[in-house]
Amino acid sequence: MKTVYFPGCGFGFWGALAKLFIILDTEKETHYKLYGTSCGSLICLVSLIKKKYQNFNTIFNIADRIRKELSFPLNLYELSEKFIDELIKLIDHEKKIDNIYIQITIINNKFPFIH
Repeated sequence: MKTVYFPGCGFGFWGALAKLFIILDTEKETHYKLYGTSCGSLICLVSLIKKKYQNFNTIFNIADRIRKELSFPLNLYELSEKFIDELIKLIDHEKKIDNIYIQITIINNKFPFIH
């Protein structure tokens, strides 16, 4: 079984997304484990959405629509939260999640400028 780790990479999300789509198109679900941290956890979340939505245009259009709804300067926390909410609506509830591992860290928001 292959292990694929998607690290936190900020704007590298789009390149990691392309790699995910290659894995999903070429590997059987039982042949890999996906690990994700930070934006890598969003990549893992995308792996759970329905197959018909697993394409660059759909994901980009969701992100772009959310970006247009928000005011500047962009609050990346708010953008991420809305992005996650939209992806959750597309989840394939029949898909097994035995091979998905998402690392979560609780942030002590002691400093209000850090989100």
